[in-house]
Amino acid sequence: MEIRYYHRPETLDEAAELTAQYEALVLGGGAWVRNHKKYAEHAVDPMHIEQLRHIEEYSGGVRIGAMVSLREMETSDILAARYGSSIRDALQHIVGVQMRNIITAGGSTSARLGFSDVNTLLTALEAMIVLRKGSEELHVPVEAFLRGHEYRKGVFVTHIEIPFLQKNGAASFASIRRTFTDISVLNCCAVFHDRDYREIAEIGKAASGPHWHISIGSRPAGPVSAYEAAELLGESRKPEESAIQACLEKIEDEMSFGSNIRGSGEYRKHLSTILVKRAIQEVME
Repeated sequence: MEIRYYHRPETLDEAAELTAQYEALVLGGGAWVRNHKKYAEHAVDPMHIEQLRHIEEYSGGVRIGAMVSLREMETSDILAARYGSSIRDALQHIVGVQMRNIITAGGSTSARLGFSDVNTLLTALEAMIVLRKGSEELHVPVEAFLRGHEYRKGVFVTHIEIPFLQKNGAASFASIRRTFTDISVLNCCAVFHDRDYREIAEIGKAASGPHWHISIGSRPAGPVSAYEAAELLGESRKPEESAIQACLEKIEDEMSFGSNIRGSGEYRKHLSTILVKRAIQEVME
């Protein structure tokens, strides 16, 4: 791709200001950028900003810097201890180790790729995107960030925050692909949260008490949450078989699936109930 002005800021403030001033393209690892952009007047490269390169716990969860690679997430002891195998399961199929050493957490969310395994995982985990619009810092639910056109220009993603899975919480990621490192034909993530929903005004969702969250992606469009289906599972980590069956039937009614070279919409619809049931059963174990 062609870049006319290349900026290499040394601080987070400088990076955010440049991005807002020029509505600049922010470079992550650069793995996907040529797929959707051939020219940028201004590009900001935050590779050397130290604050963006760490995975650390904070009072409410785990904070992942935007420049952390997918390989670092995949092999993180902190993430494995808090979220089990779900993050490793979501990342281990993405192309290959060499590419996962390049692709970044922030780049994966900002690219909004329909086939993204990362975004399906983060949606069900009810993650928040921390971003800067100039000097203003915002915390936006990942689902709202992926949908919102107001977050597409002039914003600089700094971190991803994933809330802890409290007490009895658990997560499972499942996907179907033609080969081990191919793009998903369909992916899903099921999470039992033993806590209240985040109050998400942008998508009109708030609830109290333990709950399930199911997201389905690579439809081939990006991830969406099956809220109505998940509510049928109730507030127990081990729902009755009748509740699971009702959930699966609702998913077929609630979700839309399209066709591309990897599969038809009808095929994806059929796969969706198989994958979701598999993920639910893993969470129940």
